[in-house]
Amino acid sequence: MLLFQHLEEFQNSSLSTHHSLDIDFHFENFRDERIQLLVQPLSQCINLSNLNLILNNMYLTEQGALSLGSALSNLINLHKVTLSLNNNYLRTTGVFGLCSGFSNCHNLQYLTLKLNNNQIGDEGAKNLSSCLINCSQILHLSCYLESNKIGDEGFYYLSSCLLKCQNLTYLSYELSRNNIGDLGAQFVAKNLPVQTKLTTLTLKLMYNRISNEGASKLGQLITKTLNLQNLTLHIGYNKIEDTGISHLSSALESCANLSILSLWILFNQINDDGASNLGSSLANCKMLSNLILSICGNQIKTQGVSILSLALSKCEHLQTFSLNLRGNNMMAEGSHNLGQALSKFNKLCQLILTLNGNQIGDDGISGLCFAFTKTTNLKILKLDLSKNNIGNKGVQILGSSLFSCHKLSILNLDLSENNIDYNNQNKLKQQLKKLKRSIVIYTSFINNMV
Repeated sequence: MLLFQHLEEFQNSSLSTHHSLDIDFHFENFRDERIQLLVQPLSQCINLSNLNLILNNMYLTEQGALSLGSALSNLINLHKVTLSLNNNYLRTTGVFGLCSGFSNCHNLQYLTLKLNNNQIGDEGAKNLSSCLINCSQILHLSCYLESNKIGDEGFYYLSSCLLKCQNLTYLSYELSRNNIGDLGAQFVAKNLPVQTKLTTLTLKLMYNRISNEGASKLGQLITKTLNLQNLTLHIGYNKIEDTGISHLSSALESCANLSILSLWILFNQINDDGASNLGSSLANCKMLSNLILSICGNQIKTQGVSILSLALSKCEHLQTFSLNLRGNNMMAEGSHNLGQALSKFNKLCQLILTLNGNQIGDDGISGLCFAFTKTTNLKILKLDLSKNNIGNKGVQILGSSLFSCHKLSILNLDLSENNIDYNNQNKLKQQLKKLKRSIVIYTSFINNMV
């Protein structure tokens, strides 16, 4: 792929011979009045099949987008396109003008549109959808539409275009920081046809207005993806309670082939019952090998963490596990039960635990460290144990347990704001240096109360 970072260099190149282009003009200020200087040579790249065009933060408006769309309409051989126009002013008309350029691209199979913060609204989402309907051969679709004032109606239009895209294997809609509520989730669940080819689905809906009903409808959507292998669902900072997360998580059990799951449900209104039901559902996802679970900022206490941990211990094929339980007051008992669960993951290669602000103390660290004596295949370990009332005894136990991780190559420890004195801080550092292998180590002991 040829890279061009300056307009003049691109203008003077052999335009008709280009097959794969990477155009990144972030060093130049394009605005609308200069976009024609790009559009004219771009429209002459008639043999182009792969285009990556980056025009972020350029103050482009509707007129600039229309001109760019006109150029794209000449590139009938396009097979793969990535357009990055974040933080511009495309609005409703601009999105239509830009995306209508794909109407002649009958060979287009891979499309990524990065249009964050462009004020497109519901009408812009409708215009985008009307253009995507024509891309019936598309296999891979990614739309980044964060902070665009899109509501339920706009989400409806974005889902309706999928009725025509029956060959999709990869779908990603990033719609955080919009105005989507339960009705929007209902529209998507209703409109999305049963997907037999879709293997990867990403829905990012952070900072919207989704509550229990919306979470339940998202669960219905998941049940329509019969062969799903990779699911990313980010629905943090909404209004989801135990009922909603229970309905949503039960839908995961229908995904018999699910091997990769990233579930961000942080800062909702989930209690111990919701965590328990989530764990029960995850325990039935027998093929999971990669799990990212972020549930901080809820009301999950010791009991919820313990039941969730017990259920997760049945996910015996996990190789990568990331758990964010920051500030959940899991205490020593929760930490102990988590350690017991982790000890069952004998295939685990990468572990990331964010447990700061849980008051687990020395007893809790002892229970957690039991896992490290069993997970002997660990290569990457990242632990955030700051603000946990850990003292000298706890850090000594931690240091000893890490010697069981014979394959460890990357270690990141954050033990800030605990009760570890300088002598034991240095002792741990010296212990880690004695590990008989090449290892990248980062430790933090900032603001320990000694």
